[in-house]
Amino acid sequence: MPEFGNLHVARSTLIRALALSALAAAIIAALAFTYVQLRVADITDAISVEADHHVQIQAEILSADLRFIAYALFFLRDQLQAHGQVESDTERASFDHDLYSFMRSNDLFDQIRFIDANGMERLRVDGGEAGSKQNEAFVVPDRELQFKGDTYYFRQSMALDAQSIYISPLDLNMEHGKVQRPLKPVIRFGLKMLRPDGKPAGILMINHKAQDMLDRFVRVGTPIGGETMLINREGYWLSHPDPDKEWGFMFADRKHLTLAKTDPSLWQRLLLNDDARFEHGGDMVTFTTVHPFQSFSKLHHFQVPVRYRHAWKIVSIFPATALAEAVNPVKQRVLAVAL
Repeated sequence: MPEFGNLHVARSTLIRALALSALAAAIIAALAFTYVQLRVADITDAISVEADHHVQIQAEILSADLRFIAYALFFLRDQLQAHGQVESDTERASFDHDLYSFMRSNDLFDQIRFIDANGMERLRVDGGEAGSKQNEAFVVPDRELQFKGDTYYFRQSMALDAQSIYISPLDLNMEHGKVQRPLKPVIRFGLKMLRPDGKPAGILMINHKAQDMLDRFVRVGTPIGGETMLINREGYWLSHPDPDKEWGFMFADRKHLTLAKTDPSLWQRLLLNDDARFEHGGDMVTFTTVHPFQSFSKLHHFQVPVRYRHAWKIVSIFPATALAEAVNPVKQRVLAVAL
């Protein structure tokens, strides 16, 4: 009988020891799980904060130069009026020289033109092409001036009054009816000019060279492992990690390349708010809406019609795979300690 009692005591002791071991293991597992969850939350929050920071900087980049273009347009309008709207050859030659000097003063402008009321370019100065033989501004010869009366931006500019600034969408420059190569992103700013009798004289137009702006947008980027995109209000990409997806609306074979068609559910969520952060298919999405021409409504004596205050979406996506790569080392370290 004593042997039986000793066996019972030993068994009870073993059971208690196993129970305590199991409890300790459960506590360690729970602590490890909690720690991993907290670290994952910390990493996710840090990525989110960094993404927000990048998106805000990108929004500032997209708005920085544009107000200056509007003021340049006003200055050149006054100069054009002072030259009698280039009615004579002497006035035209003088204004050509002024435009040439003005164009050389900075690299924001791609073209400055005066298009008459019939849609014909009366004078035009082009900016230089970096890295090309023609790397300085130049006055375009008469024989190379083009008819622009059939372009959307001429018709829309002429439809406005003389106190309204026309601003085109951000798109690609066209020459002789075709997309210019290499691709040249531009935003066109226009003002209707009037004759002394009040009849339309034509349009003064500045083409803003937008490639530098887009390059700075890309350089700011997004957290390492993520990707950033710029999208217009129709869902087309103006900037994308894959350049073949950009400018779909400018090419017949790319019309289908819109976020609205490739990921309708994500596009619908972007349309619901001006800015937000959310999870989409395991990816972390941060976005904001840029209204780069909103402040133009405060320009003295001038206005930008609401339909020409274009807006863009900046979208930063941190893929689930990149997030997993960021948190896996933490999980592995905790697992090694727990075991």
